[in-house]
Amino acid sequence: MKSGETNRCQILDDIGRRIREARVLAGLTQEELSGGDITRNMLSRIENGAALPSLPTLCALADRLGIPAGAFLGDLEEYNSYKLKVELQALLVKKKYQQMIERCKSSGQKLDDELRGLLYEAYVKNALDKYLSGRLGEAQIMLDEAERCSPNDSPDPAQASGKAVLLRMLLDKAACISGVSDGSESHQKQDNLMLLRRMIFGHSSLAIYVYARELLDGVSGKAYSVPDENAGFYRLRLEPLISELPDGFFRSHIEAKLDMVNADYLGAKARLVPYCEEDVKLAPTFAFDLYTDLEFCCKCCGDFENAYKYSNLKLAVLRKIK
Repeated sequence: MKSGETNRCQILDDIGRRIREARVLAGLTQEELSGGDITRNMLSRIENGAALPSLPTLCALADRLGIPAGAFLGDLEEYNSYKLKVELQALLVKKKYQQMIERCKSSGQKLDDELRGLLYEAYVKNALDKYLSGRLGEAQIMLDEAERCSPNDSPDPAQASGKAVLLRMLLDKAACISGVSDGSESHQKQDNLMLLRRMIFGHSSLAIYVYARELLDGVSGKAYSVPDENAGFYRLRLEPLISELPDGFFRSHIEAKLDMVNADYLGAKARLVPYCEEDVKLAPTFAFDLYTDLEFCCKCCGDFENAYKYSNLKLAVLRKIK
C-alpha cells in the first residue's frame, strides 16, 4: 500500500473511531445519531473507517453530539477535552468527586474554563462530604484547592459559589470547636456575611442556618428567666426566615437558640432533645453544637445530671472531629 493510501486509511480510521467514541460517550445509538441526515448503515460505514463523511454530514453529527466538528478532523486536544468533560459529568452524577479530581490530575491536559468549573465543583462537594463526616482538616484542604482552580481565577467570595462560601464559614467556626483556630477573624468574614445576606433570599436552608448562627453566636439570656435585652430584635430579624425552613434540625436549632436568648431554657431543651435519638444522623460539628446548647440549657435549669451527660457526649463528638 502506498504512503498516500496509508495516510488516507489512517484519517478514515481516526474520524470513524472518534465519532464512534463520542456517540458511545453520549449514550446514543447509531440510529439516534444518524437522524435524518444519513442512514444508520452509512453511519456504521463511517465509524468503521469504510467511508468518509461529507463536511455537512460531519457538522450535523458534531452538532448532535454537542462538540466542535474540528475535534473529529485533527484537533486531538479539543477532542480529548470533550472526552474528559463527558467522563467528569458522568462521575459528577454518580457523586464520585474524588475520582473526578484524580481523573483531572492524571489526564495531563490543560483545562479550559468548563473543565475547571467541573473540577471546582468536585473539590467543593468533596470538601462538604468531608466536613459532614467530621474530617475538617481534609475539608479545608479540598476547599483551598477549589479556590486555586476557580474558573474565574479568583478566590473572592463575591465570585465564588454559594456552597463554597457557606462551607468556608462553617469551617471557620468548626476550627474554633476543634481547637485549631488562632483566634483571629477570617479576613473574608465581612465579605462572606454580605454574600450570605443576599443568599438567604434564595431560601437556602443552610444559608439561613449559618446566618442565624452568626447573628446569635454567644448570645443567650443573662440569667435564668432574664432575657437578653435584644431578644425582641433577634426574633423580629429571624422569624421571617425561620418560616421558610422545613421542619428539621436547622429550624429547631434556630428556634431553640431564640428560646435561649429569651431565657426559656426548658423550651429550648424540649426542642433539641429529640435530635439526640440514635436514629438521627447529624454531622459531627452540628452534633457538637447540639450537645453544647443542651449542656448549657440543663445547667441553667439546674439539671446537672443531664448537663454532665451532654458534656460527655460533646467530648465524644470532639474526638471524632479531625
